[in-house]
Amino acid sequence: MYKRLVILAVAVVVALTAAVPASAATWIQLRINPSSANWTGSTFADIPMSWTTTMWGGTLLWTPPGRPWGFRASFDTGSQVSLMPSGGFDYSDSSGTWTVWDLSLAYTFMSAAGAWTAFAGWGGSTLTFSGPSYGYSRQIASGLVLGVDFRRPLSGNWYIAGSATLGPGQRYTYEIGAPGTFLGTPGTATTSIYSVGIGQAFSGGSASWELGWRSGGFTGNGTGSSADGANIRWSGVYLGVNFIR
Repeated sequence: MYKRLVILAVAVVVALTAAVPASAATWIQLRINPSSANWTGSTFADIPMSWTTTMWGGTLLWTPPGRPWGFRASFDTGSQVSLMPSGGFDYSDSSGTWTVWDLSLAYTFMSAAGAWTAFAGWGGSTLTFSGPSYGYSRQIASGLVLGVDFRRPLSGNWYIAGSATLGPGQRYTYEIGAPGTFLGTPGTATTSIYSVGIGQAFSGGSASWELGWRSGGFTGNGTGSSADGANIRWSGVYLGVNFIR
């Protein structure tokens, strides 16, 4: 599984956590994000529930040389393991996957505080669980995403970086039972991913490493099902390696 996730992370276009210099046409980040995850807020009797997940992902920002406009793409995926419900039902035999992505048009600009990349586009989040105790469930959110990435140089080759992606009012569905069996009516979800980190550029400035905190997830409502009110999120330390061409 991890080998497949690494291949996906490398092959995929993914999200920027820092703006590229004006001379660079392509900025890429590859990252690993070991995290704890939890599900709170819905009417399921066995919620809250927690588990662990390691999200693998990356980031791509492409801009024509000397131009502020470009394209940004982001992708993260991970397996859900070690489920630990607090209610009476035992989910420990279950597993699942979580995949998050977005594709956006981006604009990079400089200010006295540092470099910024504002972006807007389309994205989605799919969370699945399956196990012999209860079968299969899937939650899907997709729609408009807005966000900003930030980078501020510090002394020497050090810098701080941050990123925020928000998907307000996305279409949200909840499936349970056989794959494709929809429960309730389409509702709405708000998705978000936030990160903040500190990094150091290698000699020459064409690569850097980055360490920080990353959290992502969604809230869902309006389906008329027991999943309404769900607040599902992963959070943990991330390690990223960045490349500039």
